[in-house]
Amino acid sequence: MMSAKSRINLTAGEKRQILDELLKKSNDGNLPHGMLQKTADKFNFERRQIYNIWNTYKDQKNKKKPVKLESNRHNSGRKAIDKSDVLRRMESVPLDNRKSLRSLSTSLSIPTTTLHRHLSSLNIAKKKSRKYPTITDSHKIRRLKWALSWVNKNRRGSKSFDDFQNVIHVDEKWF
Repeated sequence: MMSAKSRINLTAGEKRQILDELLKKSNDGNLPHGMLQKTADKFNFERRQIYNIWNTYKDQKNKKKPVKLESNRHNSGRKAIDKSDVLRRMESVPLDNRKSLRSLSTSLSIPTTTLHRHLSSLNIAKKKSRKYPTITDSHKIRRLKWALSWVNKNRRGSKSFDDFQNVIHVDEKWF
């Protein structure tokens, strides 16, 4: 036996089909015993959903209103921010204010986390531009001389590097 669907929003068409089925079986606005459960089994929904459709119909009929079965949940939730608007506003921000996420979010008056989420969804990759000092020829010569200063020459003419047993490397600042 299939389990009934529960907690889903029924479309207006599904609600109309269920109501038509109930109206065919009703006698002067009253349903026979067990009809809600039979209809729920037929359409594979919970009995409570069928009951709510029937009660909505009866309430609207008693108030002499036209029967409307549309869902009232279509405007729920937080409204989305237009991402193309955020992108357009980002392009108008000066380059100096676009160097970090924090400065960009301040310029746009958008929280940093929201801006990060928009950038991720737009597949905009961040790029870090780091400036490294260039190594000049004099730097290369000084490095080579330092490395060669640790080369030991044996009596037989073979060369080997110092084992650094008499050198202490200090990682801490001395000031």
